[in-house]
Amino acid sequence: MSQQQNHVNEDGLTQDSVKKSENEKIIVPTGKYIPPFLRKRLLEESNNQSTSNNKTNETSNKPISTRWKDLDVALSSLSDKYYKKNYSKFKDEISEEELFKDHINAGINFEKYDDIPVEASGKDCPEPITNFDDIELHKLLRDNIQRASYKKPTPVQKYALPIIIGKRDLMACAQTGSGKTAAFLFPIIHQMLTKGTYKAQTSHDDYQKWKAYPTTCIIAPTRELAIQIYNEARKFTYKTYLKSFVVYGGDDIKQQIRGLSRGCHILVATPGRLVDLLDRGRVSLEGVQYLVLDEADRMLDMGFEPQIRTIVEKNNMPKVGQRQTMMFSATFPKEIQKLAQDFLHNYIFLAVGRVGSTATFITQKIEYVEEHQKKRCIAWFIKKSYWTYTCIC
Repeated sequence: MSQQQNHVNEDGLTQDSVKKSENEKIIVPTGKYIPPFLRKRLLEESNNQSTSNNKTNETSNKPISTRWKDLDVALSSLSDKYYKKNYSKFKDEISEEELFKDHINAGINFEKYDDIPVEASGKDCPEPITNFDDIELHKLLRDNIQRASYKKPTPVQKYALPIIIGKRDLMACAQTGSGKTAAFLFPIIHQMLTKGTYKAQTSHDDYQKWKAYPTTCIIAPTRELAIQIYNEARKFTYKTYLKSFVVYGGDDIKQQIRGLSRGCHILVATPGRLVDLLDRGRVSLEGVQYLVLDEADRMLDMGFEPQIRTIVEKNNMPKVGQRQTMMFSATFPKEIQKLAQDFLHNYIFLAVGRVGSTATFITQKIEYVEEHQKKRCIAWFIKKSYWTYTCIC
């Protein structure tokens, strides 16, 4: 009795019936949708293997379906266990040197961090750590922290790591430039590596109905901040099976949907673009275990509160108490307090430094120049500050 076989079309989708054309298209006995980046590599490897086999035996006389037996085995084995084990083989290639070439801690005077006052309030507040060895972190994460040359935690990191790993919600008012991004990424990545990620129960066979099911959702007000968080997430998930992706307005949404099809465990997004993807049915938040609202005060100032409430309250995201939520803000106005009450459960309030200020060791200068002199002035500043970390706006 012959085994039923399905045809793989150009989109990587399988069909119920076998269609043989004049050129006898390749048929693969599988019923799964194969993402483009996996499909391309598997096809290339199978082609190379078929070529080498043809030189040693007479496989050309065998049916095409038989010659693709190895590919069928690979495709049918794309379970989470197989994917995690072989992720380095299929993951988009990026060199370690390129990923860790920018050490954000270079040039920062960490000695001054110890002078920043910190206040933590809430029920059963965990004790802060003094260094990264004081807390248990997954080995792969610890290796990436070492690759990034992180040697000493900043005040917000000393308090936030044990709080988040302790499964507590957090409302943190921290100075700009105090290391907030690593403060929530480290414990989230650790928990995802040790406890696993959300596994969707919905079938992904039909590409038109495909959705991304992130385990972590990080919302930021601007594309620049979203990209910065994404780059840090990609850095600290290096050599793991975790996949990060960023979506924001002003970019081709079709390309972003294709990127999401490669898999997404950590989704970094701006509010408007995330609402758009939710409306299109391309993202589901039912599996979100960790929610982060970064620079929440700025998002409210930009008028994003309706979008944030739509994302959190009206899109099947786990309710308060069923997920872990972290909010970071430079200020703590009444609007932020109300948002914290609505989104957080039994949370710890963390105030690092003087609320609303920038880090004390960051120098801010404003230079007034004529419109026609701006480009020349920017070029001069870049040349002058080549070996230092300078932001020019």
